Amino acid sequence: MVESPMEFQTFYDFYLPTSGVLLEHSPIYTEITAEVSISGSLTVANIDYDYSYTGSKTWTRIPIAGDSASSGMITIGVPYASIAPFVYPEPGEFIMGLLPALETPLPLYVPQYPAAILFFDAFDTSIETSAVIGTRTNNNVSPPVVTDIVADVGATPGFIFTYPTADFRQIIDVLSIAGGANDPYGYAVNAQLDEDLTVWSPAKWRDFRGTYTATETSNGITTTVDVTFA
Repeated sequence: MVESPMEFQTFYDFYLPTSGVLLEHSPIYTEITAEVSISGSLTVANIDYDYSYTGSKTWTRIPIAGDSASSGMITIGVPYASIAPFVYPEPGEFIMGLLPALETPLPLYVPQYPAAILFFDAFDTSIETSAVIGTRTNNNVSPPVVTDIVADVGATPGFIFTYPTADFRQIIDVLSIAGGANDPYGYAVNAQLDEDLTVWSPAKWRDFRGTYTATETSNGITTTVDVTFA
């Protein structure tokens, strides 16, 4: 599906500097898998909350650009910055962009830190909607009443920018991994990992495939989010 020029421009205005162009990132990255696990139990006011859930989803990478012959080229910001029409990811797909250093006299992005941008279908990184993540047992009545704990589960991987410093440069300095469930009772919390990318070696920047894990425990409930770049 080729997105309209207006929607295409809105996406790039949000992510890019005025004279920037989004290019394909390294072809070694082909899919992203996110897994969320929630476990543990607690008792509040004679009501037992028992959590037991594991769910995962894999997104497949697709090309950023579509067939330019179908609707022509789209200019971004300045006349010389043009690319083929943006292809909107469908559910289960994502695009992965690389921002080049196009600004002069100083590049807006530090070249040694490849600026990775991930874009999912409608920014939707849900793993499962209306998932049963546990049970709630009300012991205040006889016999006790057991009901399901239902919540939407998701995980969000992303790279976070440091905004312009004194020399007008930007770099990506955090890999953010977050996720969990919107527990209606508030006991299962989201896990968050902010990995410091400023300590990554050049070799790591060239190939950061692997699994990154966020874990959070609160009220005896542990949420773990694993995101794998493969």
